[in-house]
Parts: sequence; structure tokens; C-alpha cells
Amino acid sequence: MAQRAYRQRKESTLDELRKHVSDLQDTVKCMNQTFQDFAENCVSQGSIASANLVASLKRVSDQYTALANTSCETSQDPPPAVVRELDRRVH
Repeated sequence: MAQRAYRQRKESTLDELRKHVSDLQDTVKCMNQTFQDFAENCVSQGSIASANLVASLKRVSDQYTALANTSCETSQDPPPAVVRELDRRVH
């Protein structure tokens, strides 16, 4: 009985964490798209006259996109350390 209750609490917590990760990944994707749209508008409308500033914006945009993609490629399963910490807290 206690084992079943423990497993249910653990699964419930993991489900909540998975949902939270999914929500955060959606937020990162949205932020990335917003930033990319802004950067493209700045360059296409000629708002940035300096070639150095355009190059800098391109580097920042590429880095931002890479970071966003990396954060969204993670597994939905929590790392083993998180599972161990949950085990420790539930007991």
C-alpha cells in the first residue's frame, strides 16, 4: 500500500515536471521566434545602418537560436539526479 502511494506521488510529480518542461520549451520557442522576427525587421527595413552592428546582430541571433534549439531538444524525462532527489523528498 505504501509503495503504491509512493509510486503515485512520484509519477504525479514527474508528470507535473514534464508539463512544466513542455511549457518552458514552448515559451523558449515563442521567445526565439519573436527575437528572430525583430532582428529580421531591423535588417530588412534598414533600421541598422552600421555593417558592424548588422554582423553583431547576426551573431547574437545565431547564438540565441542555437541556445533555444538546444533547450528544446531535451528529453521529456527528468535526469536521474532529479529522480533521486524526488525519491529522497518523498520518503
